[in-house]
Amino acid sequence: MPVERKRRFQLGEPLAEIHEYLDLHQVMRARAEYLQISRTTIDTIAGVPDGYSGKLLAPSPLKCAGHKNLMPLLGALALKLVVVEDEEALAKIKRRLEPANHERQRFNNRNHETARAKQMNEAPRYRATADHTNLGAGFYSKGKEITWPGWPKTFSGSVEPVNEPARRVMQYWSKHRLDGRCPPSPYNAEHGRVFLPAHMPADSRSTRLQSLPREELPSMPKFRAVWRGEYGPRKVEIGEEVAFCGWPGSGLEPINDEAKRVVAYYEIYRDNPRLLSSPYCEYAQEIFLPPLPTAKRARGMNTSGDVGAEEFYAMREPAAPKPVAAARSTKRHGGTKRRAVA
Repeated sequence: MPVERKRRFQLGEPLAEIHEYLDLHQVMRARAEYLQISRTTIDTIAGVPDGYSGKLLAPSPLKCAGHKNLMPLLGALALKLVVVEDEEALAKIKRRLEPANHERQRFNNRNHETARAKQMNEAPRYRATADHTNLGAGFYSKGKEITWPGWPKTFSGSVEPVNEPARRVMQYWSKHRLDGRCPPSPYNAEHGRVFLPAHMPADSRSTRLQSLPREELPSMPKFRAVWRGEYGPRKVEIGEEVAFCGWPGSGLEPINDEAKRVVAYYEIYRDNPRLLSSPYCEYAQEIFLPPLPTAKRARGMNTSGDVGAEEFYAMREPAAPKPVAAARSTKRHGGTKRRAVA
């Protein structure tokens, strides 16, 4: 049953029972009216195109919220969904429920991961939302789809993401575009892939710990704090379990496989000058630990191969200049010949 328009919203109180999409539509309209916010404000907070919520929350909606925009729109209205068991519906269908044949069930089905990987292998594609849109490689008319490997920085006009890779790149660009440490391009040429680090390169003069992610994902490395510390604005107590996307220090103990892999990798490459600024990629939403090239030791050294950063830079110091040889002239067969004398 949808909520009444003039009903006062109470914190933590269930507002309505949603049986169809129109029920949710009425709740969202009533919530926007209660908060007294404009549709433009909702668009800005939710990160949707301009005018999207106006079409969505119209008395006769012109659009329906999809799986990508529903949660951001609910967050802009300070709403959340709570799933509970429907006892009446269960009583109606209970006789029709057949037990599953466990012999035919497939556990650890990874088809969804294959589909996701295939989708993320696509190039970011954008759609021009205005005429004369220019990303730096020509002008495009409104509605034209553009495959663009760089940042969605427009010199004129505007664009919106078409696929999931473009949405993640645009979201990252909107969050970090004013940071001077932001990568020059989402594509990392050294590793041949799009890499969006969860943390920018740390300032060597700063003693603050890197911030914790706002949203914890199952693919993030998780640690248990053995020291009390401040990670950005958040204080972490001893024994607290947190997701951390930076390089771990001695105050964090790994508790999942991703964190253990990050710790082992960091022990090997921590002094490598080509170490990435973060082990977690926000584009692929997974840890990325590529093998890094290291300098080889000089010939004659008894070693199996690699060196540390100090020795690497010591090997690159210029050699001492050789002494300049003096010269004297001798006459032979009427000519002049110069012979070097050390």
